[in-house]
Amino acid sequence: GVWAGYRLGSRHESAPREVQHRARRRAHALLWAWGATVAVLVALSTISALRYESERATAAEHERRFTALVEARHRIESVEAAADPPATRVATILLRGDREGAYRLDWALDERTYRTVLDQGTRQLSLPGGDGSVELRFDLATLRERYRDRVLSGAGGVLVEEDFRLHLTLTPQLTEAERRSIRHVRCTIWNWAIRGCSHVRWGPSRSDS
Repeated sequence: GVWAGYRLGSRHESAPREVQHRARRRAHALLWAWGATVAVLVALSTISALRYESERATAAEHERRFTALVEARHRIESVEAAADPPATRVATILLRGDREGAYRLDWALDERTYRTVLDQGTRQLSLPGGDGSVELRFDLATLRERYRDRVLSGAGGVLVEEDFRLHLTLTPQLTEAERRSIRHVRCTIWNWAIRGCSHVRWGPSRSDS
């Protein structure tokens, strides 16, 4: 009877110790989980900050390259109009810039009163670095015919004294490397800054259409 009572008493004494041990293990597990969660959050925050700084540095570098490209591209400095020979109108387009490469020149020639387009076209250019020039030639007889057909609806025997306007746009044709170097620049900024436009009044021109 004494031995049985001793075992019963020992069992009752050991029960609180086991409960305390389990509670301690649970507390340790919770503390470990909390520490691991904090470590993961800190790591994610650090990665996010590093990625942000990297993207910001990349965007800044692309903006710098874009600015350099805009400054180096060829621009239309001026346009000189002349008659050479008398039946031909010649527009000499003076260009200034440092970027060597491909460009697209778009033009449209219209008359001033109704702004009817009499001639238009596109020319692909390969420009060296430095200043240069490009010529556009327009046949006066062809312009008279188009003016008669498009403005006067085919009427003939009319003395025409009209100002012509030449609209020019010079756009660089970027290489793949150039496109990659500025791919983070907004398209609105690109379209506004990279294209060079010019307008010149050309006239008056008198002809019997």
